[in-house]
Amino acid sequence: MPEEAVPDALPLRLIAVMVLTHTAFTSMRLALTLAVLQQGGSALAVGVIVSLLMVVPVFSSIAIGRWTDRAGHVPAALAGLALIVVGGLVATRQVLPALACGAVLIGSGQAMVQVAIMDAIGQGGGEGAARRFSALSLGFSVSGFFGPILTGLAIDHAGHALAFFTLCLPASAAWLLALRSAPAAARAPATAPRGTAGALWADPRLRAVLLVTALLAMAWDLFTFVMPVHGTRLGLSATAIGTVAGSFAAGCFSIRLVLGRLAARLGERRILWGALTGTAMCYALFPLAGGLPAMAVLAYVIGLFLGSGQPMAMSLLHRSAPAGRSGEVMGVRTVIVSISQTALPLVFGALGAALGTGPVFLAVAAAMGSGMAWVRRSSPR
Repeated sequence: MPEEAVPDALPLRLIAVMVLTHTAFTSMRLALTLAVLQQGGSALAVGVIVSLLMVVPVFSSIAIGRWTDRAGHVPAALAGLALIVVGGLVATRQVLPALACGAVLIGSGQAMVQVAIMDAIGQGGGEGAARRFSALSLGFSVSGFFGPILTGLAIDHAGHALAFFTLCLPASAAWLLALRSAPAAARAPATAPRGTAGALWADPRLRAVLLVTALLAMAWDLFTFVMPVHGTRLGLSATAIGTVAGSFAAGCFSIRLVLGRLAARLGERRILWGALTGTAMCYALFPLAGGLPAMAVLAYVIGLFLGSGQPMAMSLLHRSAPAGRSGEVMGVRTVIVSISQTALPLVFGALGAALGTGPVFLAVAAAMGSGMAWVRRSSPR
């Protein structure tokens, strides 16, 4: 049975669902952190609550992908959005056990929506997949900017408890949009031969793209968690560190404005290898940046590279998936990203405390270079 074909009008609706979901998720993630601090929680308590967001997806994402392959994206998306809303409502209780429970529900729901909708956006094949993922990544840039602003306004004007009611609205709107996409996107049950996730990893082409996905996730998490520590050790103010983070976001947004046309001209693989090479070189240079101007310029360039690499990896991942198992492949990818977001902050923090932040940037640059060399040797073109 052929894979589900996504009509031309449908991706915009699916992208809107994912952007609204991402807005709700980023908003609630920040709100959870602020709520724990408001309750007098320690830094350890904040870390535990945030880590709970991605614990369940590590173990459930592959099963969610298989469900998507069998039933289509709509049931998983609707269930995930319902979990996000329920998690937001539970978090209104504003005690640590309720916040922890809310974090588990919110993170689990977001992973379900992400696997299902990204699989659906990639359906239809062809070079259009790169353009659709580019448009989605541009939407992520917008929601990543407005989500924290929405959180701050909601907390300042309604308080922590009522803010979670407000933050449920984007997820509720996404639920209605996902429900409307059901008649146009029904998928027949998959009849492709089934297999294990290990068999997916045994495919050299798919393994190469999954490794690239892991490298990109590692590079993204490095900047998110280590850059503020590096800037603080250099004596930069909070405003200066925020400027560096804003430069990174600006780089991501800038490249994604033209990424669709760039992919059509250069192809996904060239952009992807350029992104990996450029990011590794910038991270090797980052410890040498001793002030705000140099750090801001490097952050902008890193944003350009990573902002272009992730959509191309998503497109190649979908196109490399075996017939009838694209949702499962998206689940494997989500497992990799979830592990990265859960474990790497601890690893980076331990290395930074023992060796300083400079060696951490150099180690990740070396790891990216080694991973790229391994992919080139072990995978078909």
